[in-house]
Order: sequence, then structure tokens, then C-alpha cells
Amino acid sequence: MRTSFDIDGITRIIEECSRNGVAKFSYGGLELSFLQVDRAPATEPAFVRPELAVAQESQAKSSLVREEVAVKQEQLEQMLLDDPLEYENLLRQRDLE
Repeated sequence: MRTSFDIDGITRIIEECSRNGVAKFSYGGLELSFLQVDRAPATEPAFVRPELAVAQESQAKSSLVREEVAVKQEQLEQMLLDDPLEYENLLRQRDLE
């Protein structure tokens, strides 16, 4: 039995086969074979060594600390311009270090 397919029908068949993990499909003279590929994102490794995970976490925390320090420094510099008396009071109270 031969059936004629239009491009939209073939496209829908391919999409459904892909979505449902079909390896082979045949119907009315149409035969398709699909390669099985890993669907894991390329940027995410399949296995992460514990040492590497700890190092990455430490690096992320260090980066956050650096960002917080930079923001605090910018705030202090702005306070010195906007309200020098309050800046001096905070220095005396040792809140700035």
C-alpha cells in the first residue's frame, strides 16, 4: 500500500517521532530511521566530580563576596559625596570597615 504524503504531513510525523523517541517508522511506503541522541544539554556535564563541584561553589561564593564588597564601596563613596557628616559618624562608630 503506497500513500502520498505532503510536506506538512511528513514534518508532523518527524516531529511526533522525535518527541516520542521513535527509532523507526514506516507507513504506506514511507520509511524513516532516526538516530538516538542524548538530549542532555551540552553545557551540563553528565557527571560532576565532587571536588569540582566544591571548587565551583567556592568560586561562586567568592565572586558574590567580591560583588558585595564592590557595591558597599560604591555606596560609601556616594555617601561621602551626598552626606559627609553621616559618613564621618559611621567611621567613628566603626560601622565602616
